Amino acid sequence: MSNLARREFVTATSAAMISSCALPRALAAGLENDNRFSFLLLGDTHFDRMEHHDFEWMKTDFAKSIPQVETYCRHTKDTLPGLLSAARTRLRQADPSTAFALHVGDMVQGICGNKELAKRHSTEGWEFFKGAELGVPILMTKGNHDVTGPGSVEAYNEVVLPKTAQELGREKLDRTSYSFKQGDNLFVAFDAYDRTAIDWLEELVRETQFHRLFVLVHMPVVPYTARSNWRVYHLPRDAERRERLVNLLGRHQAIVLCGHLHKYSLLVRRCKTGKFAQLSICSVVKNSATNQSTILTDVSDYGPKLTDLEPTFSPETLDIRRQMLVDEKPYVEHFDYANDSGFAMLSVTEDDVLAEIHSGTGGGKPWKTVSLTKLFA
Repeated sequence: MSNLARREFVTATSAAMISSCALPRALAAGLENDNRFSFLLLGDTHFDRMEHHDFEWMKTDFAKSIPQVETYCRHTKDTLPGLLSAARTRLRQADPSTAFALHVGDMVQGICGNKELAKRHSTEGWEFFKGAELGVPILMTKGNHDVTGPGSVEAYNEVVLPKTAQELGREKLDRTSYSFKQGDNLFVAFDAYDRTAIDWLEELVRETQFHRLFVLVHMPVVPYTARSNWRVYHLPRDAERRERLVNLLGRHQAIVLCGHLHKYSLLVRRCKTGKFAQLSICSVVKNSATNQSTILTDVSDYGPKLTDLEPTFSPETLDIRRQMLVDEKPYVEHFDYANDSGFAMLSVTEDDVLAEIHSGTGGGKPWKTVSLTKLFA
């Protein structure tokens, strides 16, 4: 970055900080040599309200999603505020202090029916999260539900992207994948639904100096449930792209942060260039109590038998899904899994990345704390 460009960036960022108290130290992203910080991690939240949907349209095109919409509307009203309240309490106790909050996609449920409703849906969803007064910038990653239904892509591009840019202290984002730096740490929001995103990412890491790489992506890179075909670049035509992504992550010992499958998981995946860790979180809290069930804690639990967790899911694809897990199993060196929902707090220092996994909306002690860096040892 030239000196002139750097001054312009600092000026724009400073103006954004002054205009909004929600931008503490506002991600002067890499301009500050701050390698000690914490951040909040949210998974799928599926914010929803009944008045955001054209149900006559849904009866024709998305009838099977109507019960899901009703469920997420209750979730938004009854449990999501409690989860954000618990997260806010934890944020204010963080040491090192918190720099930002990351959301790995499916901020909203989507499937509204037209552009007007989709824009209202995204706007009120964003306002809901900002209204939680977390006190830090909130940075969104694109999920499939964020862009499902007529007008939803336009709503995401016209509402969520500009607001995310504002949180970053920027005028705009040129694409749905973006990056920022915090000290020597490079954070990448990777659009799992953009086949060209791997080209962009490869160029980014070639041109950027960094010590540690975090990749936010809605879908997991490595499958870890019965729905093993729900992963980045899962189609046979994208096998070469997937190989490039996996090897890039391994080369940089990346920490992948993802969601989509509505389960907790932590694993380490080996590839020919090295290893990377993958942490998955879900923020669809079914009730305010602790939510853990079906806990698996051994690498021997990883493999085709994971399809037994959902024996009725898509029987026509069972053989394909089992084979995907067979193919991945030799490369998985660490595996934790739980049917759990809540949020995570990650604390970053020069030497370590410590992840706290919080269940439900209690806001008390985490049910699991793990050093992600030590997983590479």
